[in-house]
Amino acid sequence: MISLTVNGQTRDVDVVGLTGTTFGCGVALCGCCTMHIDGQPMRTSILPASYASGKKITTIENARS
Repeated sequence: MISLTVNGQTRDVDVVGLTGTTFGCGVALCGCCTMHIDGQPMRTSILPASYASGKKITTIENARS
């Protein structure tokens, strides 16, 4: 858990700690941020975190060879 101060309020955030999916270009062009959300590949650098709430997320760490 980490603590962030956002708009003057301290918020505790639990982070997942996965390192496979990374931030690349920041505008969803390069594909580094791709994850599957409910079975669909999505470039996540442009999605708000709230979009993934309640959805099944699969990252590169779960890839099968």
